[in-house]
Amino acid sequence: MIGIRFIKMAVIYFVIGVSMGLYMSIVHSYTLTSVHVHINLLGWVSMAIIGTVYCLFPAAASTKLAKVQFWLYNIFLPIMMIGLAFVVNGNEALIPAVAVGGTILVISVILLAINIIIHVKPGTNHNVGPNHTTYL
Repeated sequence: MIGIRFIKMAVIYFVIGVSMGLYMSIVHSYTLTSVHVHINLLGWVSMAIIGTVYCLFPAAASTKLAKVQFWLYNIFLPIMMIGLAFVVNGNEALIPAVAVGGTILVISVILLAINIIIHVKPGTNHNVGPNHTTYL
């Protein structure tokens, strides 16, 4: 299920983001703060929320749109983050990687929005049990 994949990827980004924060505080160098913040927000928080939404609404998760959105997000977020790491360290040659990665990431989020607007409907596709217990 695509929701579980998003959650598993989110946890990986959480480990990376927290490890970056620890490293930066140990060496007292905060050059990569913007990368650290983006990894935590776009990698950990956003992907965990997206995964939870897809787990709660399997009608949206089972679409081709969800799969395309997953792959665009997971291919272009690392491209954007690696490019940003180089850019903040003075390598402006990778600005296009940040721009392309960020643009495709926004397209992925727009696909998520379209998918949710089309396939999430009240009372019809929650993954909810008989006692209003949500199964994830």
